[in-house]
Amino acid sequence: MIRPESAWTIAYLTVLVAMGQMSTGIYLPSMPSLAAVFATDPGTVKLTMSVFLAGFAVAQLIYGPLCDRFGRRPVVIGGLAIFALASLACALAPSIEWLIAARLFQAIGACSGQVLGRAIGRDLFEGQRYAKVMALVGLALALTPAAGPVLGGVLQVAFGWQANFLFLAGWGLVLLLVTLVGVQETNAARDPRALDLSVMAGNFGRLLRNRLYMGYTLTLAFSFGCLFAYMTGSPFILIDQLGIRPDLFGVLSIFNVLGYAIGSAIANRASGRVAAPRMVAIGALVVLLSGGAMIGFSLAGFVTAYTLIGPMMVMLTGMGMLIPNAMAGAIGPFPAMAGVASALMGFLQMAMAMVMSVLVGLLQSVHDMPMPLVFALSALLTFASYLALVRGARPEAVRLQ
Repeated sequence: MIRPESAWTIAYLTVLVAMGQMSTGIYLPSMPSLAAVFATDPGTVKLTMSVFLAGFAVAQLIYGPLCDRFGRRPVVIGGLAIFALASLACALAPSIEWLIAARLFQAIGACSGQVLGRAIGRDLFEGQRYAKVMALVGLALALTPAAGPVLGGVLQVAFGWQANFLFLAGWGLVLLLVTLVGVQETNAARDPRALDLSVMAGNFGRLLRNRLYMGYTLTLAFSFGCLFAYMTGSPFILIDQLGIRPDLFGVLSIFNVLGYAIGSAIANRASGRVAAPRMVAIGALVVLLSGGAMIGFSLAGFVTAYTLIGPMMVMLTGMGMLIPNAMAGAIGPFPAMAGVASALMGFLQMAMAMVMSVLVGLLQSVHDMPMPLVFALSALLTFASYLALVRGARPEAVRLQ
């Protein structure tokens, strides 16, 4: 049974939210080899990432109202079942088209973890306590971006690309069994009109018109754009162009995790002592500086593992400071529609991640290394969102509920 004071609750929320990150990270070392396996080009392989992000983004808009209407438990059970089955379908894919389609369904299942994890957290915790819990979840999640590529690289070298998706199928199955046995319903105030189209439009409209909600959400969303621009483009630069082995590629991601862990630790330590807007400001500035470094090294012709991983490590430090504070600032003021607020935030996050991922693929034909350019653009928009919408906004602007 999950309880606010239980370490098991933090662990469960972490594994639930990490499902999406693991689904994108674990197969990164396999991406270059998929072009040869399915006799296709790198641009088509990148669609397995872009389509996943698109499905992940759109499905969140559905999960939010569903969990507000029917409760958290039945919705997360359904999502985990979809995730496990779709992951198995990915492992059995006989063609790149099959894999792309299966990745879409995998995303639909995986995004239940992100929406429901945030909503369950909001059910159990409030205010600074919610921000502190999300910071702890974020600190634990710092292991996922490293664990995914490291594990994926080992599985790729030892067993082939299918092993990555079989691992994800097992992840989903175990988490499904744990939820069935040990998780109770946390939504004590279900909204019977949550699926009413007029109510849904009103709820989404209320959030979209709220300056501070959109400021926190877009600041976080554009930082995710940096992350997925890097995830889409870096395997082809590091493995194909620089000749790094897939398993070593995974090991190098440990440096990125270190950056994220530092940012999350700072956010956790500062929780309750430094206001959320100030922490978001610092995080956004760090992200901006990382974008300048990434594009600067690229334009100067210094393209090495150091000049790619270094700026990414700095960006993830800023992101680690951003995530818990932006989430608390955006979702906290809307307790009665936490599911919808979480879903819209997740949609905009993953939509921006998809846009930047697609841009990397589209620019491949006109630029030899588009990733640093897209990364820097998204970093600039991260800081611009903070300046335009969060800075100077009055706290009263969020109290619409």
